[in-house]
Amino acid sequence: GSALFSELLMIASNRALGITFYGTTAFGLLGTAVASAGFVDNTGIQGLLLGSPTASDGNSNTGIVYLILADGAIAPTHSPTFSPSAAPLPLYNDIDLRSIHSNGMGLALKGESVVGGLGRAVSILGDVDGDGVDDFAVGAPSESPEGRASAGVVYVIRGNYSLAGINEDFSMANLTLSKRGIRILGASAGDGLGLGLTGVDLNGDSIVDIAVGAPNAIYLSSTNAGVVYVLFGRTMLFSFGDIDLSLFSDGSMGYRI
Repeated sequence: GSALFSELLMIASNRALGITFYGTTAFGLLGTAVASAGFVDNTGIQGLLLGSPTASDGNSNTGIVYLILADGAIAPTHSPTFSPSAAPLPLYNDIDLRSIHSNGMGLALKGESVVGGLGRAVSILGDVDGDGVDDFAVGAPSESPEGRASAGVVYVIRGNYSLAGINEDFSMANLTLSKRGIRILGASAGDGLGLGLTGVDLNGDSIVDIAVGAPNAIYLSSTNAGVVYVLFGRTMLFSFGDIDLSLFSDGSMGYRI
């Protein structure tokens, strides 16, 4: 009857507006951070980053970041038409991120440690190594690198010519060894590095620099004064290995604000 017809129209119009992504675990907090990943592949594929910082994958609350690759896998079906003259609406199916591989839409980046909080912040950076492909970063402000409790870690993931072809999830624990990126390690316990991330060319060399925030850092004996580190982008950046901010000094690497 008319009620069913109205309901069908409402469903069709809602699905025509866009897509809903569903989290994979209870209390995962999907959507805490959402950002473009930029053009992460030289084929012109754009990426979308979705942070789920308390999601669990075998280990409790490690956090997961989903990289959605908009390469045509998000393709619409079409609604039935109720009039010969009416054009069918493009309809998009909602997406359960547990099937991210099987539907060819992207991959999951998994946190290193329990309660690490991967995905509290996500950001496109731009091209930080001068290879012409956008790179992106994800933050885990509760990670404890080198035994420094909640110092935080920022993971810089290299956009490259084969990223769209990766068909498996990978752990941030293997990021540097896999040559897919580098880790930036918080300097001191409690710093919370990785709650703020962005990329900008501050030194004018046409390579994007990385700015990361440590809002709980102590500076000049002031508790929670906060520090922002600016790390200069450079060619071969991903060949240098992890960057430990406990060893950081202003100069050729960058500077602190």
